[in-house]
Amino acid sequence: MAGNAWAATTAITRFITTAAGDAKGPVVLGSYPEQGATGVPVNAIVQVLFDRPIFADSARRGGIILETRGQTVNTIPQTVGPNGGLVTLTGVSLLPNTDYRIRITNQLTDANGFATDQQAVIDFTTGATPTPEATAAVVYSPVYPSPAPVNTRIAVRSPRPLPSYAPLLFSSIGPSRGGANDLTGNFAASATLSANQRTLVIAPADPLPARSLW
Repeated sequence: MAGNAWAATTAITRFITTAAGDAKGPVVLGSYPEQGATGVPVNAIVQVLFDRPIFADSARRGGIILETRGQTVNTIPQTVGPNGGLVTLTGVSLLPNTDYRIRITNQLTDANGFATDQQAVIDFTTGATPTPEATAAVVYSPVYPSPAPVNTRIAVRSPRPLPSYAPLLFSSIGPSRGGANDLTGNFAASATLSANQRTLVIAPADPLPARSLW
C-alpha cells in the first residue's frame, strides 16, 4: 500500500504450541489487600495474583481498575516476577479512612490474548496511617555457607505479615545462577504460611542433589 512503511517489510514471529488447548482466560488467585480488609496502611501496594502471565498493556487499558467514591484512581499496573502473573498497581497514594474497590474486567487478557471470564471486585478500606518502616530484616534459613541436608526446608521470616497468597509464588526452587528468570533445573516445591503470616516455609517435593549450591 502506498505510503505504508511496512509495505516492503517481512515480519516473522515464532512460537511453540502446547499439547492441549487453553480456551479460558486468567483467573484471580489472590490479592493484597484481600476482599473486605480494613485498616489497610495508606502506603500499601495494591497487588493481584493471577494463575498465568498477564499481558501488561491490557491491565493498563481497563483490565484492572482501582476506584474510590465512584471515581477511577489513576494507577500504573506493572507485571512482576518471573512468570508475570503478579500485577501491582503503582503510581498511587491511598487516602486515609477511604473505601476502595479493585475491578477486574473482561478487558484483561493473558499473554496468549485470552480474556478473563472471571470478572471480579475486591473491596477494602484504608486506615489512618502508613505502615512504619521495618526495623528488623527478613531472616532466611538455612544460611549460606552452612551445609544443609538434602531434605532441607527453607524458612523465610518477615518482620511484617506476608500476603496470604505468598505460598502460591513458590512452586519450585532452583540452583544458584545469574538470572532469576532462568528456571532450568528447578525442583518442584510447595510452601506454607504460618498463622501470623510472618513465616513462610518452602519444602522441595524431592531430596535435593548433594553438594550443590542453591
